[in-house]
Amino acid sequence: MYMNSTSGPKNFIGTPFQKDNLAQGSLVLLSYFLDTPAKSRTLYNGGLLYPLINDNDLRAWWDINKNGINGSLSEYTPDDEIGAEGYNIEEQVSAGYLMNTLNIGQMTTLILGVRVESENDSYTSEYSKAALTGYPTVRGLLRDTTATHTENIWLPNAQLTLKPADFMNVRLAAYRALARPDFNYRLNQFLARTSATDLPKGVPAGYGTSIVAGDPDLPDAKAWNYEINTSFFGNTIGLFTISAFYKEIQDMFHYANEVQVDGANSKNGQKYLDSVGIKWKDPFDSTVAYYLFYPYSSSQSTRVWGFEITHQFNTNFLPGLLKNFVLSYNLSLIHSETTIRSFVNDDTVWLPIKNRFGVITGYSANPVPRYFDSKQKLEGQPEFFGNVSLGYDIGGFSARISLFFQGAYTSQYSADGRTDIVTNSLKKWDLSLKQQLASYIAVMLNINNLTNADESTSVKNRITGLELPYHNDNYGLTADLGVQVTL
Repeated sequence: MYMNSTSGPKNFIGTPFQKDNLAQGSLVLLSYFLDTPAKSRTLYNGGLLYPLINDNDLRAWWDINKNGINGSLSEYTPDDEIGAEGYNIEEQVSAGYLMNTLNIGQMTTLILGVRVESENDSYTSEYSKAALTGYPTVRGLLRDTTATHTENIWLPNAQLTLKPADFMNVRLAAYRALARPDFNYRLNQFLARTSATDLPKGVPAGYGTSIVAGDPDLPDAKAWNYEINTSFFGNTIGLFTISAFYKEIQDMFHYANEVQVDGANSKNGQKYLDSVGIKWKDPFDSTVAYYLFYPYSSSQSTRVWGFEITHQFNTNFLPGLLKNFVLSYNLSLIHSETTIRSFVNDDTVWLPIKNRFGVITGYSANPVPRYFDSKQKLEGQPEFFGNVSLGYDIGGFSARISLFFQGAYTSQYSADGRTDIVTNSLKKWDLSLKQQLASYIAVMLNINNLTNADESTSVKNRITGLELPYHNDNYGLTADLGVQVTL
């Protein structure tokens, strides 16, 4: 290992690596960066990290080698796979709105309106005609690419409010709304990479080879929403509201993860790209299998429906100190159904096995993926969540303790159903205190996450039902102390 012809060989004397017998062309081993004996660490009283890399040794290696091998060859070279993630975006949305309110007697109000939105977007990103390679040999050629997306959408709405009694309101609503996909989905991106180095023993060639593609033509999701809302109110009951809703969404966007395209066996790499609307040439020329990542819109309508209950009241109708309680809660029960693209390896192609003379000696079974649409619950949509808050007010003092709870939901589907990402259920308690010292000054204390709840995700195999921990965040108990001054 040499710096350059004028400075001579690198000197490892006095460094953590002086006993490692480093020589030109030798491998850099993990053991160079481990303590003796190697250290370990436990995460969240569960997972074990072993062995731990000595960060001081890692920094020392960088200091020694950062100036390169010789005058023309760098020790560390840029990885085009990282540079390929660069982008520049400009999104412009202009809108206009027209509304009219019509009162029909004392009991009926009709509101009609329409909103129009015009979207003009410009995206600059990177693409590669041939596969990129990263560590240890960096190769590949990136080119800039630009794309635009223009869409005009009309969003009408109608609301009818009825007052059949002094203690009751009924509201019916029908309106159209939209949701825009993440701008990353619309990049005119097409990036291919070769399989990872040092493949595990027994893993066939092509494993880990992948393509990431974007879709500038990905449309906004448009939804027709229908709601009926009934409210009851009075001195004793407070305000009680129950709602039912139904949404039908067109062009709901999703992201296909790890779609296995088996170009090596069935020669269908380019055919699959064409079938899903990816307007690029297969850089692997249908000679290897690879994993494909790309955004798309559902071929069928996405539906969401459910109920919501909200209730707020105080106990001022009770005697003595009991009249100072305040209770509020809201509950949501939601069902959803969407269509995602999936695959399963249940077809088989028998390939001939030949000896060195070209004579067929047998046949090997090779699974070929079958692609299909499957119905699942909508990503990012828990089926049950709500909040309950109990408070007490007396004099200038007020206190609120609240509970937030949310059911588990799938945040990301895998194409083969074996590595879905699930956001786990969450239950969290908070406390808020306030003391009014004078008409213009008050002291407040907010304490969050009283029970030290974790926010975590899991990896779920939808086929077998097996679920394993994936990611965990623990923000601990936090508190804010402040003074409010009213001028």
